[in-house]
Amino acid sequence: MIFAVIVSLAMGQTPYPQITHALPSAVTRGQSAEIEVFAAPGNLSTARQVVFQGEGLRAEVVPPADKSKAKPNSARIRVTADGNTAVGPREFRVITMEGVSTVGQLLVVDQPVRMEAAGAHASAEKAQPLEVGTVVCGQIAAREEVDAYKVELKEGQEVTFAVTSFRFFFKRHSQVPPIDPVLTLLDPAGREVAGADDVALADPILRYACAKGGAHTLIVRDVDYSGVANAPYLLEVREGPWARVPWPPAAPIAATSTAGAIGWGLPEGQVPCAGLEPVAAPRTSLVQLQLKSGAGTRFSNPFPVWRTALGIVPEQAASIKPGVCVVGRLEKKGEIDSFKVELAKGQAIIARVHSRKLGTPLDSHLSIIAPAGKQAGFNDDASTSSKDSTLAFTAAVAGIHEIRLRDLLGRGGPDFVYALEVESQEPGFTITCDDDKAGIVPGGAAPWFVRVSRSGGYAGAVTVRVDNLPSGISAEPCVVPAGQNDGLVLLRAKPGATPAASAVRMSATGEGARPASVAVQPLTDLTMPGGGRSTWPVDLQVAAITPEGDIEVVTVEPARVNLKPGQSQALNVTIKRAARYTGRVSLDLKLQHLGQQFGNPLPAGVTVDEGASKLVLAEGVNTGKIVIKAAADAPASTTPLAAHANVSISFTIKRAYSSAPFLLTVEK
Repeated sequence: MIFAVIVSLAMGQTPYPQITHALPSAVTRGQSAEIEVFAAPGNLSTARQVVFQGEGLRAEVVPPADKSKAKPNSARIRVTADGNTAVGPREFRVITMEGVSTVGQLLVVDQPVRMEAAGAHASAEKAQPLEVGTVVCGQIAAREEVDAYKVELKEGQEVTFAVTSFRFFFKRHSQVPPIDPVLTLLDPAGREVAGADDVALADPILRYACAKGGAHTLIVRDVDYSGVANAPYLLEVREGPWARVPWPPAAPIAATSTAGAIGWGLPEGQVPCAGLEPVAAPRTSLVQLQLKSGAGTRFSNPFPVWRTALGIVPEQAASIKPGVCVVGRLEKKGEIDSFKVELAKGQAIIARVHSRKLGTPLDSHLSIIAPAGKQAGFNDDASTSSKDSTLAFTAAVAGIHEIRLRDLLGRGGPDFVYALEVESQEPGFTITCDDDKAGIVPGGAAPWFVRVSRSGGYAGAVTVRVDNLPSGISAEPCVVPAGQNDGLVLLRAKPGATPAASAVRMSATGEGARPASVAVQPLTDLTMPGGGRSTWPVDLQVAAITPEGDIEVVTVEPARVNLKPGQSQALNVTIKRAARYTGRVSLDLKLQHLGQQFGNPLPAGVTVDEGASKLVLAEGVNTGKIVIKAAADAPASTTPLAAHANVSISFTIKRAYSSAPFLLTVEK
């Protein structure tokens, strides 16, 4: 019954394409490849542009040879990767006449890409031939499906078999569980000689030194013999060195030319590398080691390194001072690394672990022990999207404090490396934006909701700007007032504007904050099992003019509202529907789902009186009202807002069409 309701809600509306997967989901550096992108729901038949994260990738939409046989849920694109394109995962979005797609993901590799052959190949006799030095894209599409590959190996040859599948899961719009791949290797006699399950999160990586040459059989399957058609896998077969995790795990933000890693076939210490060019602020960089091979150079697989602005010190340091990045490793089960730091009474510090984001298995737990020997603070996960810990602490007494770092489950080993940053807690902030895409009809508007997380006592105003908008779209700077955390960025398209799209950059500035300016982190919306909504950080944020939509114009009156504490005011909202859409519309000033608020730009003390409002417009109804009320103690403020008309695409997802801004002033 619930499914039937969701389907009926989606019919007749204009959803943005929700990408499920791409086949193949990899492209070779320096080459072009035709890739089919799939979406559900969403119409990809009107695809006109593809936008990529970073530099070096471009694509053109391939028109169908026979338009009568075109599939609305897929589009073919021809992707070209420049010869100097960095290898590693990349986000992309498809721009259609109806909207901007959710995030799709491709892997840029430095080896040839092959597709899994059609038909069953589940046994050694039917195994698909696969050469060392290639990447194959396949699918475990049905329950109990098993894919077998025949690989010729020489005696003494060392080969890495690495799967990328589960690691694409976190940014996928639909959070239906993907496959949990496992690898099994059989020797020429059919005996199991090696296997791997969870190495890089739930993805297996298998290193094998061949004892006897011949045709080996590599089997890929789901650990529970499940199948998911829209969660393909990439199987890389690589000879030579393989880096699992960085060592040391941190490098300065200034340019450096050497790095090291823990893995197979790697020398100890640091060697020349590519990927550590200077960066403006702390972040991860993908690095490849450059290793001598005869008269030439062989590159390792890419791996992430944390770039820090702090001084790097080894874990052997007996004591530390705020302003350092400790590089260390939990080598044994149950190991706890501890660091002494002397703090004055009232001194505030913040400690951050960078480990899981670097591909390590470490699930960090941070705690701080006061001079009296009692635990004074702890943190497990910094957020719902991170297994790395962050602990902000203010000393209640002066003296030697102890910072302790352990794995949550008491595990340890050579790959349990970390970079622990400890610094004085300066007044500052971080900021996110929900959402990460906007498809705006000409003459219309769309909202992005920003949320400030303050630290170190910072309470000042934060100004948000959007750069690199496509021609025809504008966004006035948004000011999140002092002491408030949420704000609204309103993107507006000119009437008659022609279709255009670009990757945008958002930044935020706060006077008195350190640093004064930070990048805004875009969040993609996720549909959770059971109908919940969640978000996940992504890198690619896109704004576009997309002509097709369900609502052409949203108007709100009056354009200026003055409220005294205790007063209410009705906002009259009128929508002009597109001819094809007559269904239900909901009105709001916020971003919320099932009672959870993801964005609330209303000033302090101001709420929506839902009982007095008309927030749901039934089929064919075009007018409603939003009643806003100022509490008796509401402070004086002036805030630009907009009314949002939401069209439900599914039980979880809605598309917002916004009015021009109106000004709300709360008087003294």
